[in-house]
Amino acid sequence: MAGSVTTSVFESQALTLLDQLKAEGFEFQVAEPDILRVRPVDRVTPELRADLQRHKSALLMLIRIGDAGVQERRELFARQLAATPSPQVPLFVYCAYVPYVKGTCFSCRDPLPEPRFGRCWRCSLAWRLAAGVSIDVNLAVALDAAKVCA
Repeated sequence: MAGSVTTSVFESQALTLLDQLKAEGFEFQVAEPDILRVRPVDRVTPELRADLQRHKSALLMLIRIGDAGVQERRELFARQLAATPSPQVPLFVYCAYVPYVKGTCFSCRDPLPEPRFGRCWRCSLAWRLAAGVSIDVNLAVALDAAKVCA
């Protein structure tokens, strides 16, 4: 996932394109790492394929933001943030206790695509949405992968 999580994705032509295509009965799926699948394939014209390619990164972000798992986590993380007194920040964890092991999201226990420490993409995106954080995705991944022990 490249780019930033900003309101600009909601103001882009990609949102209009996504809404239009959904109204026309198209379905979308994101496959890792950044593959956009559109169905029905036989209705994808060369012009539509060019539009999809031109707006691919924004479409991927919009589809991920709308993911049910992301929204469920975002709601929980928003409640955690609201319940945490300022200037503190909550841990933004989906499950009460998750062992910190390579290859497992330390927030929800979902498997990670590689044997590393960190959060899955759903938890990573959800905490940023809940906190209203607009940062580069590569930096967010690094923050999610970092473990600081005091």
